[in-house]
Amino acid sequence: MFIRRFDHFTIRTQKLEATRDFYAQLLNLKEGPRPAFKFDGYWLYLDNQPIFHLAESATTGDDAVVQYLGKRDDKKGGSGALDHLAFRIEGYGSLLKKVYQYGWDYFERTVPDIHEHQLFLRDPNHITVELICHDDEYKQWQQEQQTSHI
Repeated sequence: MFIRRFDHFTIRTQKLEATRDFYAQLLNLKEGPRPAFKFDGYWLYLDNQPIFHLAESATTGDDAVVQYLGKRDDKKGGSGALDHLAFRIEGYGSLLKKVYQYGWDYFERTVPDIHEHQLFLRDPNHITVELICHDDEYKQWQQEQQTSHI
């Protein structure tokens, strides 16, 4: 066996629209076609690949989502055993503008030795999302900010 590529994440949530909007706004994902499941949800696409599958939370064991995906204790929220989702990006400045525009709480740090700058935030379900750019891009952005304030 060998892995060809990553396929998708599935998030079960009671906040379908807020979760859809968050990932669409943050990652510029587009809502696209989804099979005719008997439960509510969305598929969000990066280019032609549906990388995020969003599904409604179940309220009873008889719900269609439970029948199809099985029972989960999705009311706890958060990342659970999954610590975070990480995406490598270009365009640190435009990311930060978006974070400010939507008023998302975040923290960031630079990883020593490997030249990565990380920005962390949480989606409406409290799942941690990490966005990574090369440290050179972050340093360039800092320098541009300093010179624009002179």
